[in-house]
Amino acid sequence: MAVIPVDFAQVNMKFTGSAVPSGAEITFGVFPSTVQTLQQVATNVEAAWNASNMDTVQTDEITLSSIGVKFGPNATGASGEFPFNRPGTNTGAAVPPNTSVLYRKGTGFGGRAGRGRFYVPAMPEVNVDQSGDIIAAAHSSYQNAGTAFLSELSSRNLLMVVLHGAGSPLSAPTTVLSLLPAVRVATQRRRLRR
Repeated sequence: MAVIPVDFAQVNMKFTGSAVPSGAEITFGVFPSTVQTLQQVATNVEAAWNASNMDTVQTDEITLSSIGVKFGPNATGASGEFPFNRPGTNTGAAVPPNTSVLYRKGTGFGGRAGRGRFYVPAMPEVNVDQSGDIIAAAHSSYQNAGTAFLSELSSRNLLMVVLHGAGSPLSAPTTVLSLLPAVRVATQRRRLRR
């Protein structure tokens, strides 16, 4: 479990739709550099997602349906969940529910503790070749969207951070400096129906 210090927050972007019959989530930490309410953080995250074209990574078979925000500290910080309706903007069939674009969170620290990742579900099937690699044109656009997402969050006074667990060698959250999509698609077993 990630430790959320005072002045930081955890964001859970929740997705629904036929591409993810069991649902899907993207989780990351943020540091609001100005005072913001729970709803302001959620609204700013959704606006940054839209402005950066991260919704173009996904097909219209998925929708960003809510964003949860939890302020630190874990035990007593306020939390809330806010509804949204932001469908993906690509048409055509999506990859299976367990297949995603893996974004690696790069920080100024090395080792396992100094990095993070999240999985963006419901990319268009046509953007994956027979080897499971993302085709070059799509990969380039996914890279541009990831870079823009960090920038758009920052412009709304939200710095993305990696929140660390209690036993991590890094105790303070570390600022995410880059979001890099992997060349090959990634899979998550738990996103398949049981």
